[in-house]
Amino acid sequence: MKRTIIVAHSGCEGTVPGSLEYILTALKWKADFIEVDLRLYDGEIYLAHDPIDVNRLDTYLTFRHVLELVVPEKIGLNCDLKEKEVFEPVLRLLREYGMEERTVFTGEYWVETDRKAKYKYYLNTTCSGIKSDAEIINESDADRMIYFYNNSKDQAFDAFNLDYRNITNEAEKKLFDAGVRFCFWTVDNLKEIERMLKDGVYAITTNLLSEAISARLRIQDE
Repeated sequence: MKRTIIVAHSGCEGTVPGSLEYILTALKWKADFIEVDLRLYDGEIYLAHDPIDVNRLDTYLTFRHVLELVVPEKIGLNCDLKEKEVFEPVLRLLREYGMEERTVFTGEYWVETDRKAKYKYYLNTTCSGIKSDAEIINESDADRMIYFYNNSKDQAFDAFNLDYRNITNEAEKKLFDAGVRFCFWTVDNLKEIERMLKDGVYAITTNLLSEAISARLRIQDE
């Protein structure tokens, strides 16, 4: 069984989302990837899930600061794009710091094919046109996802990025059987994490970072 990727969600282990503390916590627990919610304001990239409050700019962590912390470590970044226009500036900065090959994009990713890409991306169903993220993925949707996955010409496309609460058991099994990679977010239930690890889900994003790392050691590494 291939080892499941564990992604530290912003605010993991009870830290403040978007804070320096959560970045340091994810590094401490040796997550495979750290999720960073990214927005652009006045040429600077900030960690922010919600729209930037210009009156509080000094309270936001910059993406450049995160890169300076992460570059020396053996860890990847999950850049969750909260707006389309942030992608190009983020990619330029990743290339400046030599981090492109250690990066996965999620969120508002709309590039159809990037032949120069050394990064990967996990595709939201909203960006693929298959389904709204708020809608339940059923077996017929799984068939469309399998077709999309098998016929994509984009080498950067690595997996689908799914809300685990919005897919039927039958659709999940169909994707597994077809060899389609998919990632589940945001899984904060240990029993669900353990189930996914036993099933061999490709990647899990969670706030329960230490428990997920321990469960993976117990379930997949023995």
